[in-house]
Amino acid sequence: MLVFSNNSLLFIYYLLSLPSISKLFENDCDIWHNKAMKRVYDSKNVEKYVNRYHIHDYFNSSYPFYLMEYEKDEMMIHPLKDTKEIQFVVEGEVSIYFIDSNGKQLFVSQTNELCVLGDVEFVRHEKPVYFAQTNTKVVTIALSIEENQLRLNQDLKFLHFLLNSLVDKLHN
Repeated sequence: MLVFSNNSLLFIYYLLSLPSISKLFENDCDIWHNKAMKRVYDSKNVEKYVNRYHIHDYFNSSYPFYLMEYEKDEMMIHPLKDTKEIQFVVEGEVSIYFIDSNGKQLFVSQTNELCVLGDVEFVRHEKPVYFAQTNTKVVTIALSIEENQLRLNQDLKFLHFLLNSLVDKLHN
């Protein structure tokens, strides 16, 4: 079994994100699948987090939230995989990276609780350009983009929240 360091894995992700190479491995490469990530649909547990972090305050109506749990050093978001959820980080720490055209890993930011992931991808409808990797065990409140896209695009409270989230990311 091959074991890669985090930097090596990020570089492999970068190489595989190049269009000519990614097509070769699109269906066969297992590097980018989260083995330990799990979705939790237990309504009491979900509601506990939603209430604790006032997630309903960001929306005009209610949505079918669920939890996503990640182990330490898992890739949450990367350029080879469509981002399928908007995620509110409610426990743990996440590092955001970028890999430039020379393959150099550039640290962008480190986030703690109530950071939003998937907001840029929700707006742009493209694969992400950044990597989000867990530094600790992480729990997020998640919402499926695909299942809720139409409603979210008409939810003014959510769109205003999203605008603030994106502006905050530009200023940090």
